[in-house]
This record gives sequence, C-alpha cells and structure tokens, in this order.
Amino acid sequence: MLLRLGCRVPVAEDGAGALECILVKPNDVQDAYGLSPYAVVFLDNQMPVLSGEQVVATLRRLGRTDFVVGITGTAISMGEQEAFLHAG
Repeated sequence: MLLRLGCRVPVAEDGAGALECILVKPNDVQDAYGLSPYAVVFLDNQMPVLSGEQVVATLRRLGRTDFVVGITGTAISMGEQEAFLHAG
C-alpha cells in the first residue's frame, strides 16, 4: 500500500538491520542536514537480534527523534506495551 502511494519502503531482516537502515543512509536519500529521510519508522517489537523496543531506546540515546510506530503480529500485555512506550 505504501509503495502504491509513492513511498520509499526499505525492509530490514531484523532489529539490527532496521537500526542500520535508519542510521546509515545512502547518499541519495539523505536530506540537506544528513537526517533520516523517513517520515515514519514501523518496528515490530519482536524482531530478532534487537527488538523494536531496543531499537527505539538506541535511537533515543543517540538523540534521535524519529517518529516510530510500534507494531506486532501477536497480542502483547499491558506491561510490554508500557515498556515499548517508555523506550520512546
């Protein structure tokens, strides 16, 4: 659906790959300030290597303010939801 709207949609195999996609950008997608070209980042909280929560926490520690939408294919507890929200 996003591709049909003309959005660039990189896909990562795991949380470490997602973090790399966000932080290490090809020159053709960097903006004038070298900031993330992504308007929104979708992260599954149960990705292998690094969870979505760990990716968000890393971004926030680095001072990044990327807009993140947390998603998951399974039901999560209120505690898991609160931990994800607390990560940033």
